[in-house]
Amino acid sequence: MRDAAEPARSPAPPPDRRNAAPVRLFAALELPDAVRTALIAWRSPVLRGADSLHAVAPASLHVTLAFLGWKPEEAIAPLAELVEASAAGGGAAGLALGEPLSISRLA
Repeated sequence: MRDAAEPARSPAPPPDRRNAAPVRLFAALELPDAVRTALIAWRSPVLRGADSLHAVAPASLHVTLAFLGWKPEEAIAPLAELVEASAAGGGAAGLALGEPLSISRLA
């Protein structure tokens, strides 16, 4: 997690894509306001005193469904169309949250 004022840190693009101005793309679900509020309330005491952890800005909380990788900016529109077409007409999927799990970064 990171502080709202701290820019997102993501892995560097592969060396062969460094000059192509790639963007890091993923498909995600927005969280309902009630879920976002509950997550913020849960994390506040958990992160208190944990200097090595930083909270993500509330507006940045989401559920990542698929990481699409580093892509050229021109790939955004076609990929967005594919994601939207895949989701269209599918109806609401049932999702449930289990117990929170903390995963440390390996680096």
